[in-house]
Amino acid sequence: MTRPPTTRGPVAERVVRSDPAERSYRVFVSYSHADTKWATWLMRRLESFRVPDRFHGRNAPIGEVGTRIAPVFRDRDELPTADDLGEAVRDALARSATLVVICSPTAARSRWVNEEVVAFKQLGRSDRVFALIVTGEPNAKLESEECFPPALRFAVGPIGALTDQPIELIAADARPHADGRDDAFLRLTAGLLGVGFDDLRQRELQRRHRRLIWITSGAVAGMAIMAGLAVYAVRERDDARRRQENSETIMARMLDDLKARLEKDDKLDALDSSGREVLRYFQSLHPRDLTDRTNLQQAKALTQIGQMRFNQMRQKEALESFTAAFERTSELTRRNPRDGEALFERAQAEFWMGSVHYKQLDYVAAEQWLTRYRDSSQTLAKLDPGKIDWQREAVLGFHNLAVLDLQRGNIGAARAGFLNELGVLEAIVAANPRDLKTRFSVANTHSFLATSAERMGEFAEALAHFDRQIATLDGLIKDEPESAHWPRRRTDALALKADVLAISGRLDAAFELLTEALRQFEQLAGRDPTNQDLRLVIASTRTRLGACLIGLGKLDRAVPLLREARAALYPAGWQGSASAQAKFPLATACRWLAVAERASGHQDAALAAADESVTLGRQILAQNRGNVNARADAASALVVAGVLAQSSDLARAARMWEESIAVLGEIVRDSYYWRLLDPLLRAHALLGKGEQVKLLAARLHQYGYRPLEKWPEGVVGVFPSEQP
Repeated sequence: MTRPPTTRGPVAERVVRSDPAERSYRVFVSYSHADTKWATWLMRRLESFRVPDRFHGRNAPIGEVGTRIAPVFRDRDELPTADDLGEAVRDALARSATLVVICSPTAARSRWVNEEVVAFKQLGRSDRVFALIVTGEPNAKLESEECFPPALRFAVGPIGALTDQPIELIAADARPHADGRDDAFLRLTAGLLGVGFDDLRQRELQRRHRRLIWITSGAVAGMAIMAGLAVYAVRERDDARRRQENSETIMARMLDDLKARLEKDDKLDALDSSGREVLRYFQSLHPRDLTDRTNLQQAKALTQIGQMRFNQMRQKEALESFTAAFERTSELTRRNPRDGEALFERAQAEFWMGSVHYKQLDYVAAEQWLTRYRDSSQTLAKLDPGKIDWQREAVLGFHNLAVLDLQRGNIGAARAGFLNELGVLEAIVAANPRDLKTRFSVANTHSFLATSAERMGEFAEALAHFDRQIATLDGLIKDEPESAHWPRRRTDALALKADVLAISGRLDAAFELLTEALRQFEQLAGRDPTNQDLRLVIASTRTRLGACLIGLGKLDRAVPLLREARAALYPAGWQGSASAQAKFPLATACRWLAVAERASGHQDAALAAADESVTLGRQILAQNRGNVNARADAASALVVAGVLAQSSDLARAARMWEESIAVLGEIVRDSYYWRLLDPLLRAHALLGKGEQVKLLAARLHQYGYRPLEKWPEGVVGVFPSEQP
């Protein structure tokens, strides 16, 4: 049995047959590209190493020893995929005095490392091959742990073929439990210089000692300079601290002003100016004055500016601002997970990013971000159970996901979530009656409970929740009369309540509320003509009024109002994502316009409006089939278009009614939501499906539904309620 390679022997103690020093390279470093970091380190150490004076002029494996070991060759590029090393590499090997192999399991399996060793040995320089172990084991039992390529372990024949003759190899071992990196380098260097390891290490220690003395002397001489610099540094530090404190104070004031104006629904053009002023101030700050505090303030500003863009329906720009705020706060919370203020701001960014996707009907992305918001708000609440704002955030985290359940038709889950939320919020308000934000959250939860009740056919309960919402908002208006936010939300509530009154058969009361809501919306828009969201709401309110007028039989007033709503919502008047948001109310306006035009005898105008409504409905449905209102509106549009088509093409009309039923799908099986059941009943009646008509009519009659548009003839005598 042959003796295994020694990894800690005196590398220098070899028989050296040196060649003349005319070779171009003193060292050729062979390595697997998985060990590139080791190769880079070794090359730099070799090229920067200063050879002690006493060794100069010696005849060594690298040639005649001078002040440096350089030049060193290291192949920086991947070797070719051909069957040969390549001319450049062979030439470099031929012009190298020594070969150093960086040994590791990857090097042991590398074809090219092995071939470089073979090629070098074929030149008759087997005694000038050196090894540096970085990982793995020499002569390992497991092949996967072997660090020596085969050409290092066995002799090479004249034609480059490996023989079965093992060779004794002495290697420097850089592994931590062996020589370690520094001693392994000196051991390898001693072999290259043809000197003893201990002798070289002693010289290296002496040189380091002299260098330390020189550094110490320089340090003593620099003490006086440093003392002066220390005084200067203290002054600079104090100046920097003052600058940072001033920056933080200024930013805090600017952000407080921006926040207050946002909460009061100030004019968006004025808010735009404030937002730009904040960003300009940030850009003026020197990087050395940017602390965690100023970075947090910048994130707040970006979130607030995003809110402005959101209200302006500039959703792409809003998302960019919210994303930038999220990135900044994520870095702050990564460094300090218990920084509650940074976590709060990160949660705000997550909420608003979810809101943007929700507005764009992208419920998948909305759910992802709103789930992150819920999780962040839960963590936040645990940091300080006594902080009301943080506890409210934890409640709102669940609220948003309940809203998504509502939009997807999971009404039971949504309602349970809202009821639980209401109980927690009312407890917070009972302990803190002056907490206006939580009181508004109570009002908002009543609104969603009203919508849940409406979709379950419980109209009386829905109206009761809307009344509680309006009463709560009245209290907020009384306590904060200068805010435009609370009146806006109260007007929203009036319009929603009017919808339920209308389908309950109380059309006169609904018309009065909608007329008042429209007046108030237009008044708010007069204060801020740039508010795109208000433009959208005003057009939608006109559509509701038009539908109410159809139910009252006042077609002469309904038609122009619906035409006006359609014109205001037409995509040419909107930009970017605002156009996408306008599609939904535009589809509704076109459908009701088609109904009114048909009833007024304007067949061509009715057909055009119906076709547009169907096209928009299909587009919206393709974007988000999970939205129950999208299904309901698309189905209603198809029913209306089919009614208009039946006089000229009954087969086409029937296809539209069948498509309407297919659009509604299984979601209507146990539903009491009138928006779904109304078009389903009409489609079945028009197709002559009497049994289904009876079942659906009974379900709708159970909770007192009254349609704004007359039922088709197939329902007459089946539906017990009177026609409006």
